[in-house]
Amino acid sequence: MLKSHSKKIIVLGGGTAGWVTGAILSKKWETHGYQIVVVDTAEIPTIGVGEASIPTIYDLLNYIEISDQDLVKHCQATFKYGIQFENWSRPGERYMHGFGNMGHNLGQAEFFKIWLSTARYFKNPDLTPFIPSAVAAYSDKFSRGSKAPENTNGLLYPLSNLLYALHFDASLLARLLREKALHNGATHISKHIVKVETDENGISALIAEDGETLSADLYVDCSGMHGALNKQALKANFDNWQAYLPCDTAIAVQTTLDKTPRLYTRSIAHAAGWRWEIQLQNRTGNGIVYCSKHMDYDTAKQHLLEGVEGELLTTPRKIEFTTGRLSSPWMLNSVAIGLSAGFLEPLESTSIHLICAYARKLRDSIDNNELNAVGRDKFNQSWRAETEGVRDFLMVHYLCNQRDEDSFWQERKSGPRPESLAQLLDELSKTGWISPPEASIFGTDSWLEVLIGQKFFLNYEKFSMPADKAPHYIQFLQNVSYAIKNEVNKIPDSHQSILGTLRAEI
Repeated sequence: MLKSHSKKIIVLGGGTAGWVTGAILSKKWETHGYQIVVVDTAEIPTIGVGEASIPTIYDLLNYIEISDQDLVKHCQATFKYGIQFENWSRPGERYMHGFGNMGHNLGQAEFFKIWLSTARYFKNPDLTPFIPSAVAAYSDKFSRGSKAPENTNGLLYPLSNLLYALHFDASLLARLLREKALHNGATHISKHIVKVETDENGISALIAEDGETLSADLYVDCSGMHGALNKQALKANFDNWQAYLPCDTAIAVQTTLDKTPRLYTRSIAHAAGWRWEIQLQNRTGNGIVYCSKHMDYDTAKQHLLEGVEGELLTTPRKIEFTTGRLSSPWMLNSVAIGLSAGFLEPLESTSIHLICAYARKLRDSIDNNELNAVGRDKFNQSWRAETEGVRDFLMVHYLCNQRDEDSFWQERKSGPRPESLAQLLDELSKTGWISPPEASIFGTDSWLEVLIGQKFFLNYEKFSMPADKAPHYIQFLQNVSYAIKNEVNKIPDSHQSILGTLRAEI
């Protein structure tokens, strides 16, 4: 339990995690009465490469009352409809994991089951034409979508399925969140913490380099991969997931951009991992993720630099990591959020989501007077379920590949898999359907888009309907594809034009 006479929360770390947490906890802080203090130092650089998000980023923006226009104006933000995966299933192939739902049901018949039962009749079965966000992304059309009127044919309103997220400059976002937190009443202290003192209740004090002692009732560890509070001082248990996701090194670099930014993130598989490309308004964020067992630093760096477009703006930066998570990020009076709580490679842009989600859960615990064992157990149980869901979703990108030319990818196909994932894939292979756990960030459509893109089914005969029944349903699919394409073509705004409009508005 916290000491009732003290009302202070210290957030250690001033990167994205620290300032997201500071902005969330400081909103209307008078309602809970805790003074929010963010302690950071410029001497410890932030990772600063988390520049992509998923649609849940809008939960954060809405909660702290910041608009995407603010990010366009102040964080070089661009919009994002999904992630294009290149060379993942096989070299030369691509597919998109687009946000939002796919297709349209036919009466009680679910769209994907119709698609699956007719897939064998198409030369190259592909879900892309049935994903509104993917069609819009490839057409360079941006719309915020429109809700279909009640009691109408949803087929006539395919843009109601559009969902989108944002790319942004992580350092500029942290600065914007810092301003918001300070405006809310948070306090910022710039000090280098050299010692962490503990007692039977957890963290008892932080000792700064200048000798000052800082203490609080609750501590939030946003100190990055080092994990100064929970991992180092409290010796929290770390679940190592390297056997499931063996990539352990990244190299990041920024380059110039002289064209309209894409409406999607690119993820390009290579011999020992993958590389990313994220286009902001003013530059491109690039990086390569690889397994050091299969590729050395010099080879990875060369591969990265050969693949980037534009001129280098920064020196390539090496980042070493161990995939995994703290099994209980809330220990005693200290809560780890962000990289201090765990690292899952940014393949599906989940890092910012996990920061925002668990900063909100901590705020809910405060508002519900659950800064106790009850709140702690809820928080930790949710964290375990959600991170395991992300782990499993990332794993299917690797496990279900058809690449035979590289040892890394061959090992991934036969690599270990947790029982939770084995059950999901077994369900899909037997029934043609998949039911992700309730805690999963990604719904059924996301799983199916990735698994079909990865060529999980090498043929579709098992689920095919008789040939004499297929024409009716094939015509339905053609109607769905036409409706999506037709409505997307009506969208007046390109990506560049909507960005220009948002920048110009006062």
